[in-house]
Order: sequence, then C-alpha cells, then structure tokens
Amino acid sequence: MGNKVLIPVILILLAAAIVLGWYTIGKQQQRTGIQAESSQAQGGAIGDEFSMSLEEKEQFVLNPPSREDASTVERDFHLRIAQSIAQAAPYLNITNCSAGRPVVFQVQEGKEFTVKNDDSVDHNISLGGPSDSQIFLIPASSATTILPEFDKGPGVYGYGCDGSAKEVGLILVVP
Repeated sequence: MGNKVLIPVILILLAAAIVLGWYTIGKQQQRTGIQAESSQAQGGAIGDEFSMSLEEKEQFVLNPPSREDASTVERDFHLRIAQSIAQAAPYLNITNCSAGRPVVFQVQEGKEFTVKNDDSVDHNISLGGPSDSQIFLIPASSATTILPEFDKGPGVYGYGCDGSAKEVGLILVVP
C-alpha cells in the first residue's frame, strides 16, 4: 500500500518541478529581452563594449550622442569607449583631414603636443565649439607643436579639420 501512494506523490512532485522550472526559464528570458530592448533604446551597444571591434568603437566615438539628448548612461559609455581606444602617440596625424591617427589621441593636461600633416596642402584643426573654437594652422608636409586650452579640464574633446561639419577625431585629456 505504501508504494501505491508513494509513486503518485513522486509523479506530482516531478510534474510540479517541471512546471516551476519552465516558468522560471520563461521569466528569465523575458527579463533578458527587456534588458536588450532597454539597451537598444539607449543607443544600441550600451553595455556591450567587449563585443565591439576596434572599428566599431572608432565609429561610435566619432558619432557621439548629442549633448542635449544623451542620458548619463550614454555619455558615460561614450567616455568609456573613448578611454579604451585612446593612444598616447608621439604625434597626431591629420593627413587627408579624415579620421586622425590615432582616432582618440591621449594628451596630458597642460602639455603641448605635435600635430603632423603629410599632405601637400595646409590644414587647420579646430578644437572646441562654434563659439569658443581654437584654430591651429598645420602647414603642408610638416609637424607643428601646439598647446591648446582645454577649458573643462580632463575629458574628451572633439576636433575638426578645415571646417569639417563633424569631428574627425577626439583628444582625451588626462591629468
């Protein structure tokens, strides 16, 4: 008689365990889907920096979130990506006035640095916004040492070349 009662009890417990497991997995997948949708709403790759290639990171930092509309999470993510690819190189190369090399050039606050132009024409690089822009002439086939003023201290600053409509590179200023 004991086995006749024990077998149905075991089957009921087994069925309950299966239903509970299925429910838990469904909830976990639902949470993951919500997190993915939230990430996409915040700019697509937010929080997924480890799966981004170097090219994707460079494109991402050259197309920053707008200052007016970006959330703190988006701005912090942009800064993190810029910091992760920043390079302290001997000079910033602006040849062809396209994305500089390195794309994120790291400099120390208050220190001068060299900008190189291998083209046969002069280039002007501009730092800052439209109202507080600093413009530096970099003559053709030469290198020029400059000391810009980074008025907000350490951080990420974009620069343009020859009046470009958007940034062609970034400068990461470190203390």
